[in-house]
Amino acid sequence: MIIRKPGGSRKRPVVNNRAEQEILALTDQTEKTFSISVFLDLVNTGLRTFDAKVRGEVTSVVERGGHYYFNLKDKEDGSTLNCLIWGRNYRVCGVQLAEGMEIVAHGFPSVYKPNGRLSFQADSLELQGDGALLKQFEELKARLAGEGLFAPERKKPIPLFPEKIGLITSRQGEAIHDFSTNLGRFGFKISFIDSRVEGVQAVPLLLSAIRRFKKADIDVLVLVRGGGSLESLLSFNNEALVREIAAFPKPVVSGIGHEQDVSLVDLVADRSTSTPTGAAKLLSYGWEQARARVDLAERQIRSSFREDLHRAGTLTRELGLAVRDDFRRLLDGFKRHESRLKEELAKQRGWLASAGEIVKRSSASLRGAFPRLLSAGRDRLAAMEKALSLSDPSRQLKLGYVLAHAGGKLVRSVEGIFQGEKITLQLQDGDILSEVINIDKHGK
Repeated sequence: MIIRKPGGSRKRPVVNNRAEQEILALTDQTEKTFSISVFLDLVNTGLRTFDAKVRGEVTSVVERGGHYYFNLKDKEDGSTLNCLIWGRNYRVCGVQLAEGMEIVAHGFPSVYKPNGRLSFQADSLELQGDGALLKQFEELKARLAGEGLFAPERKKPIPLFPEKIGLITSRQGEAIHDFSTNLGRFGFKISFIDSRVEGVQAVPLLLSAIRRFKKADIDVLVLVRGGGSLESLLSFNNEALVREIAAFPKPVVSGIGHEQDVSLVDLVADRSTSTPTGAAKLLSYGWEQARARVDLAERQIRSSFREDLHRAGTLTRELGLAVRDDFRRLLDGFKRHESRLKEELAKQRGWLASAGEIVKRSSASLRGAFPRLLSAGRDRLAAMEKALSLSDPSRQLKLGYVLAHAGGKLVRSVEGIFQGEKITLQLQDGDILSEVINIDKHGK
C-alpha cells in the first residue's frame, strides 16, 4: 500500500472496480485514521498491483471448499509463502500439486481480513524444470490416449475446399504472418481472435476463443504459433484445452511449433502440421489442386481447339476442292444438256412448222365438209323427232287409250291385280279412281 506523506505524493494504483474507487477515495481525505477493515481493503487494493511470478517448492497442499491452499518454500533460505488458487483456475492450469515439486505461481499478494495473514493468490501454476514438465507431459499424454482422445477414428475430415476459417493466434507473433502469407489467394473468409499463446497464462484466453468459435459459422478452426521450449508450449499441453478441442464440432487444424515440437493439441487435433506455414498449405491444398486441374483443363482445351481448328481447316480445304470438282462436273453436264436441249428445240420447231401446215390443210378440208355434215345432222334430227312423236303416250291417249295405275305403278297385266283393289285410270284430260269388281283373264 502506498499512502501519501505530508508534502509528498503517491502513485495511485490501477483501479479495477467501483468498490476500489470508493476505497481509494478515502485516502484523499485529510483524516488518516482508518478502521481495520478499510485499511486492509486499502492494502489489498495496492497489493493487486504487485502482479508477479514466484518460484518455490510445494511443502503442503490442502483442498477446501473447492479451492486449493498450498505453501511454497524458498530452497535457498527456507522462506515460506502461503498460497491459494481457485478451483476453476486450478483445473485450467493442468498442474497436479504434490509436495516436493517445484512450481512457478503467477498471481498477486493479498491479506486475508479475518486473521490478517498475507497470502499469494495464484491464477495459474507452472511446473519448474524440463524434467518435471516432461514427466507431467508423458503422464497426461498416456492418460488421454487411454481415453481414445488421440484415436484416428474420432478425427473429423478436413474439408477439401474450406472457405470460412476461424484462426486463433497472437497478433504480435510471426505465426500469423507465416500463416496468412502462405494461405494463397482463394477468397478465404478468415475470422480472427487474438490470444496469448505463450505459457500457462494463455490457457483461459485460448479456451475463451475456442468457445466463441463454437457458435461461429466456420468450416475449420486453426490454432497456430511458433516453436519453443516445453515450458513455452505449456498452454498447448493443457488438459482442459485438449478436451475442449476434442469436443469442438468442426474440424480443427493445429500448426504449433517446429518439426520437432509435438504438443497434446497436435495429437488431439483432427489434422496437425509442423508449422503455421504447413497449416496454411494444408487448407490451400484442395484449392491449389483444383486450380492446377483447371489450368491443365484449360491447356488441354486450347490444345484440342488448335487441333480441331487445324483439322477443320484441312477438311475445309478438302471440301473446297471437292466442291470445285463437283461444280465443274455439274457445269460440264449442264453444257451437254444445254446443247441437247438446243438440238431438241430445233427439232421441235421443225415439227411445229410441219404440224402448222397440216393444221392449215385440215382447216380447209373442215370448212368444205362442214355444210354437208350440218345438213346430214339436221335430217337425222328430224327423223328422230318424228319417231319420238309417234312414241309419245299422250298421242295414244288422244286416240282413246287409257293408262291404269295401281300402287303407284303402271298396270301392264291382270296378274298381280286383285278384286276390290283401287286403281287409277289416266285419260287424256284427267284421272278416274276405280275399284276392281271383276277380273276376266283372256286366254292365249
